[in-house]
Amino acid sequence: MTSEDIARELAAEADLALSVEALARLAAQIGGLRASVAKLAALDLAEREPAVTFTALEDADA
Repeated sequence: MTSEDIARELAAEADLALSVEALARLAAQIGGLRASVAKLAALDLAEREPAVTFTALEDADA
């Protein structure tokens, strides 16, 4: 294996590591979006059904 082969392998591994890191960031963003959607849904429900406000908001925070 030449030094060029090693350099190519290292570059490929670095690209893979960056891709995995990007996927992890994306997963975190999706999780945040899901929580935001749950809160918005709870607030919408609270506007339409005031009697369930506390429970819906509490569940959204869980």
